[in-house]
Amino acid sequence: MKRTLPRRTAALVAAAPLVLMLGACGHANAHRSITSTLVSGATGYFPVNIIANKEDTLFLNVGNGTEKVHGFTIEGYQVAKTVDPNQTLKVKLHLGRAGTFKIFCQLHPAHQTATLIVR
Repeated sequence: MKRTLPRRTAALVAAAPLVLMLGACGHANAHRSITSTLVSGATGYFPVNIIANKEDTLFLNVGNGTEKVHGFTIEGYQVAKTVDPNQTLKVKLHLGRAGTFKIFCQLHPAHQTATLIVR
């Protein structure tokens, strides 16, 4: 006698791979880079805009292409670090809030800023 699964169990077993696949699609990893360098003849960040999506995990490489230590702050996300000359800092950040956030050097307020745009 052939034994079969009850319909409800069979439906759950059939749906499980689809549920797992869709669950993995919810959040992405965003990899971006920004560098403190000369921008239009003055020190600032390039690129001037970093764009990612809300709920992404942002992996940000923060470079310093100058001969001085520079700060790296993202307003609204409690990020405040320093980057040594000709070095790269790796920052991991969960983007839990949408909006536009200023990126700036807290050591040199006159430097040109950049913007983190979280959609």
